[in-house]
Amino acid sequence: LNKNRQNLVDIIVNTKVYSAIIPEINTWTQDLINAGYSIIVDTISGMSHTELRDYLASIPDLVGAIFVGEAPVAWFQTNGFGEWEEFPHDLYFCDLNGTYLDADGDGIYDNHTGAVAPEIWVGRIYARNLTWDNEIRLLKRYFRKNHLYRVDSLSLPQRGLSFVDDDWSYWGSCDLDLIYSDVVIINDDYQTIATNYRNQLTQGYEWIHLCAHSSPWGHTFLYPSNQYRGTVFNYEIFTLEPHALFYNLFACSGTRFVEENYSAGWYLFTDPY
Repeated sequence: LNKNRQNLVDIIVNTKVYSAIIPEINTWTQDLINAGYSIIVDTISGMSHTELRDYLASIPDLVGAIFVGEAPVAWFQTNGFGEWEEFPHDLYFCDLNGTYLDADGDGIYDNHTGAVAPEIWVGRIYARNLTWDNEIRLLKRYFRKNHLYRVDSLSLPQRGLSFVDDDWSYWGSCDLDLIYSDVVIINDDYQTIATNYRNQLTQGYEWIHLCAHSSPWGHTFLYPSNQYRGTVFNYEIFTLEPHALFYNLFACSGTRFVEENYSAGWYLFTDPY
């Protein structure tokens, strides 16, 4: 599908899942066209991350790309807080003309120079590492929700939740008040605890903004005097089926999609929201 190459988006689908979700991809692409985008649909199998980046850079007027299913991963390492950390780095696919360096030749980039600003945006819709359900079923669920939202058939209160744990509690609304006239702010050190966050997940918000110390598998909440007051784990997100449409996870490693049952995956794919 290619319509005037304006607002052009490339949807790149792993070959192994494509045939099972063709109707969902067709509905989604039509929704995007209705929203003013032009669409290319590609399938992918066995491509390296460098080949994928080169391919994206070869498409004139591209504004964004979305990877569905298994797609190449570029890794980056940096020395932060006194130790080296490695992480999947999708900025690699957004910055199409910067220079990535691997000084020690270990296959992990360690420097990024030149024109480092992104030319396009990139997203992933990735359920393969979510082992408590079937990948195809999760993808079909996601695309069904995506379509229902676009035709205004998902009903949740037009309000936002800013749930900000102790270390950042002075942030308040986190600018959600620029979007919603109704924003619930929970940033009191005694209230930002696991039991309260767990309860808020089912209260009904269009947008939940969470600031909390996290891992790929849960959010752990501080309490005054450097105590901890519980963790909301990934399996609880899976079980609770949070009542929200959008999430901004200021939560370390929550979207580390290479990890099994990563929390952001269950926020994204859990039914019915």
